[in-house]
Amino acid sequence: MGMFGSAFAASLVHFYKEIRSFLPTGSLSKIDDTIQRYEDSISKYHPISPASFPNPFYRISETFRTTKDNKEMKRPGALINSQDLYLMDAGMDNNIPFYPFFREGRDVDVIIAVDLSADIQTADHFDRAESYIKRRGIKGWPTGAGWPKDHSDDDYPLGSCTIFESESTEEIITTDNDKEIDKTSSVTLAYFPFIVNKAFDPHFDPQKADFCSTWNFVYNQDQVRKVTGLAEANWNDNIDKIKYTLKRAWQKKREARLRGH
Repeated sequence: MGMFGSAFAASLVHFYKEIRSFLPTGSLSKIDDTIQRYEDSISKYHPISPASFPNPFYRISETFRTTKDNKEMKRPGALINSQDLYLMDAGMDNNIPFYPFFREGRDVDVIIAVDLSADIQTADHFDRAESYIKRRGIKGWPTGAGWPKDHSDDDYPLGSCTIFESESTEEIITTDNDKEIDKTSSVTLAYFPFIVNKAFDPHFDPQKADFCSTWNFVYNQDQVRKVTGLAEANWNDNIDKIKYTLKRAWQKKREARLRGH
């Protein structure tokens, strides 16, 4: 399949995770147990072949040195020993692609995340991101970012934009042995879930509209106008909030620069 449809080239494990919330609760424990016992084998089985491309990294050197500290690093064998790359939609791992922003040297201050997930409240995108961050020892992620675990009283408790702020503190010993608190390592997340905006169209909820299904690839003009119009309305309603967030991030960096950090 081409790259547009590589989500459907997922493994059986990924497919199960996608449909798990729709299955009868009585059968989940038995299926979960079976999946866990055979996960190693079925996680490698793809009913639909993923898209493949010639691998530009084939047979390049096994090691390289980082530009920052000249440290020798080893490239993964799967990357340099295969003539082809088989690519699957990264949304199968996390529909909100936070990971590239956390790589060393990116030094991201603000992330604007537009979430068009179909299972927007039940998907574990934020949990996966937080797990990744803890595993890599990354500082500054806003703890607790994401949908409230208990949202029974409100369909969309977060609204069309929520700002999740973080402040990571680090103690620095100055020359006179005094402790100074540096508060510059932080990431602010501006989260835009693609949900109903009653001021735009109270009858259009992309989480419930049939034509917004993952399985639909054909939209008519009216549907296109609804989708793009809703996205634009959600952005325009919160543009002042975004401007304020970006200005605060700039001010923090400026203050840190003036302090000499």
